[in-house]
Amino acid sequence: LPPAGFTPAPVRATATPRPSSTLRPTPANGAGGYPVSTNVPPVRATPTTDGGGGNAPSIPTAPSAPTPVGVPTAPAVPTVRTAPTTRTIPSPPTSPPAGEGEPPVPDASPVPTNAPVPGASPVPTNAPVPTDTPAPALPTETPEPTATTGPTATPAPTPTETPLPFTVVTGETRWNPRNGPVILTKDTVLAVGANLLIDPGTEVQLRPGVTFFVEGNLSAQGAPGAPVRFIGPAGRWDGLRGRPGSSITLVNSEIRQSGQSGVAVSSNGGVLIIRDSAIADGGGSVITNGATVDIRTTRISGNNLQAGPAINVTLGGRPVTLLGNVIGGNQTQRGTPEVKIIAGSDGGGPLDIRNNLFYGSGAAALELNTAAALGGTLRCNALVGGTLGLSITGSVASGRGFALAIDQNAFAGQSSYGMSSAVGMDAPNNWWGDASGPTEPTKNNGGQGVPVGVNINFAPWLAERPGCAPQP
Repeated sequence: LPPAGFTPAPVRATATPRPSSTLRPTPANGAGGYPVSTNVPPVRATPTTDGGGGNAPSIPTAPSAPTPVGVPTAPAVPTVRTAPTTRTIPSPPTSPPAGEGEPPVPDASPVPTNAPVPGASPVPTNAPVPTDTPAPALPTETPEPTATTGPTATPAPTPTETPLPFTVVTGETRWNPRNGPVILTKDTVLAVGANLLIDPGTEVQLRPGVTFFVEGNLSAQGAPGAPVRFIGPAGRWDGLRGRPGSSITLVNSEIRQSGQSGVAVSSNGGVLIIRDSAIADGGGSVITNGATVDIRTTRISGNNLQAGPAINVTLGGRPVTLLGNVIGGNQTQRGTPEVKIIAGSDGGGPLDIRNNLFYGSGAAALELNTAAALGGTLRCNALVGGTLGLSITGSVASGRGFALAIDQNAFAGQSSYGMSSAVGMDAPNNWWGDASGPTEPTKNNGGQGVPVGVNINFAPWLAERPGCAPQP
């Protein structure tokens, strides 16, 4: 029992503030406007001790607050889940202190959300306030992929230019003796449209077997005492070869040690001019085919000619001039003439053969081989020695139609015939080596000169040597 006079201290229950709710409060059910729960357990007072340290007597349980008459007890309301994002509702005011119109409320668990009161219009719960829809994120620009660096390619080796097997001369070119001899170590081509001028005194050295092909214009302009020299000091070079449309001019020039393959100078359908020059100490001929040929005051001698005559001309409708030359003294194959001129069925020429000194050897000094009548002049030439002087051969049917004048020539020293022909030819006014005329048993029984063929009409003849014919 409590001691006499002990008055227990009143126990005040402390109301736990309700947590903030995102819902509006429902209508008041109890005193103070807040619902009254019937399930709140009684609150027991904590006994205190007296001053003497004895146990304090138990405190009777405080009676529950009477439920107001006529007010039904609110059933338990289930907890309503809130939307993820709602508008925040301010928390209700805290409970008023005990003794101020509301019984003390013990500590209790949070009161569930009220259900609608019967007879009252339910207050709808707040619809969640929609949040602003976030603007769609701008697409992130995809960076360009970084190119994968492959292995470093090994650079291809720079191809070595294959040297041409020949040298090409183009444009306007001039060779002169100031810088020493011009040395050609491999075949050389004077290109189409190119011009090469070689000054007096220039020496052109060609290695063995080298050929100088001419497609443009070659002009070797030597001078007396200062010739242009084409030589092969180390052995025979091949020759100067003119191609179609080319032009070769050799003036006061020397061609020596040439003709490894039998050609010293040639022209095929071009122009060949040789003047005051010499072709010697070689193995090649002057060979033309359908070219314009003009050879004057030139000596062709002292060559070992194994492939043909010293001059071998095939006519092609262009003029051929042999004037004032000395041709002979070359080693030739037996039966090979020193000079041979060939005409096809279409003829050719005209021929201008004058003032030349032709030396014969084992064959004719001059042979005309033709399939058609020829025209031109064969005059004031000296045909000396050998087996034959002038031989006219070929497939021509007769001498009719020939317009070739054969006169004022000197024939001497031939062992067989001074002149022979396969067809009848007129050859008057020539010197046959004796004032009595040629030897011909039928037409000139007393003649003491060189013999002539039966097809030659030699009368009248010259009683003395013509002064226009060169002396041997």
